[in-house]
Amino acid sequence: MAESRETTDRRGMGLLAALALPLLLLLGACADDPGQPPAITTALPEEPKPPECPVPPPEAMNGPGLKVASFTVDNLGVYSSRDNQALACMLGTFDLVAIHDLAVPPYAGSFADGEAYRPDPAAAGFFDAMRAQGFAYAIGPEDTGPGNKIKLTSGVTAWPAVFYKPQLLQVDGSKPSGYILPDRSANVDFDYVPFALPLRTTDGRFDFLLLSVKLAEGPDKVTRRRSEIFALTNWIQTYRRGEQDVLVLMEPSFLTCQERAAALPDGYLPADPACRVMDVSRKRPSDTALLAPGASMTLEAFDGFDIVTAMYPFWVFGHSSDYPGSPYNPAQFDQYYSGATPLVLRLLPPGGGDGD
Repeated sequence: MAESRETTDRRGMGLLAALALPLLLLLGACADDPGQPPAITTALPEEPKPPECPVPPPEAMNGPGLKVASFTVDNLGVYSSRDNQALACMLGTFDLVAIHDLAVPPYAGSFADGEAYRPDPAAAGFFDAMRAQGFAYAIGPEDTGPGNKIKLTSGVTAWPAVFYKPQLLQVDGSKPSGYILPDRSANVDFDYVPFALPLRTTDGRFDFLLLSVKLAEGPDKVTRRRSEIFALTNWIQTYRRGEQDVLVLMEPSFLTCQERAAALPDGYLPADPACRVMDVSRKRPSDTALLAPGASMTLEAFDGFDIVTAMYPFWVFGHSSDYPGSPYNPAQFDQYYSGATPLVLRLLPPGGGDGD
């Protein structure tokens, strides 16, 4: 019995499908496959100019005011491959930089209880590079973390680190500084206790309190992060000690822009209200900056520092292998640089200072 045209066509289509399947497996899943997201690429010149140090900042930083950066370098001090010189060159034009996720202290010293800690050359390399850019620094007296045990160097805990240009800013020794709560481990209110640093301009005309904040991490910590924000704003209201200007620089713990918007209380408007500064993977918000209500200084401008483009010349002139920033290879790029986009701000103090 002769086969119908429909039956023949159906068999032919089945044969094509059978041949196509191995080909797809060889080439990789197509862009429509939800299990294989498209590669994240950035348009980069084939032959970049030699790297500049310091790296020119985003155009939004051109103008008067205090130039501030909040930058998360995951497990800083753990990877010896980190290009500390390139990162410091990227940050060199700023007056104030909060670095989040320092895992290991850079130099020899002692914990708060007097016990000596062991520094790490990988962390010291970053601090040395930042000091070569003219920065002074302040770090916490010990690490802080969610567990019962601290004094660790595995990345489970973190040390807050703040860099500032001493010709413009100085730590105000007349005011208390350090962790805002005495218990840095298994704290009831915070997984990582925030770090407070009072700063004053060297001409004495303006001062403010900087809070470096790392929230609880993970998709199961949404409620915890919201309660941490509530505890933080309550602390600011109670313990700002007459300080009119409080600047909060926070690492990117929020999973979505919607989570961030729901967690922030009234009066605390983020520097990036439209949530357009995302991490390198373009999946979650990058660092967050907040001015406490009643501030006398104003946010003049903000932007994200395109770390993939900024680091490209350093890679081309320092390596022979393919650049892991485009297509983005997080396993390699994050170890050399960071998967977080630095949030940069230009803050304008009031003309006459706040008088504190």
